Amino acid sequence: KGKEVFQRLGCTACHSERSSVVAPSLKEISKAYAGNTKDLEDYFLGKREPIIDKSRSRVMKPFINLTKKLSPEERQALVKYLLSF
Repeated sequence: KGKEVFQRLGCTACHSERSSVVAPSLKEISKAYAGNTKDLEDYFLGKREPIIDKSRSRVMKPFINLTKKLSPEERQALVKYLLSF
């Protein structure tokens, strides 16, 4: 379900599993937020700044508006998916 949310929101346009050319890779995100599920959920709710590559955070703001609108179940599935790498 998390992968479906990831794809539906268009996250694949900038995030890939291994490459961090445009945005942090899924592996980087997973490593940075390992054990910090709440921090990642709060980031997706617009309550926290990113802990990876803060210089690109402005690009992510429109997408945070989308993640804020997700149901809690969808957001949790997205977080679980991102932390699976």
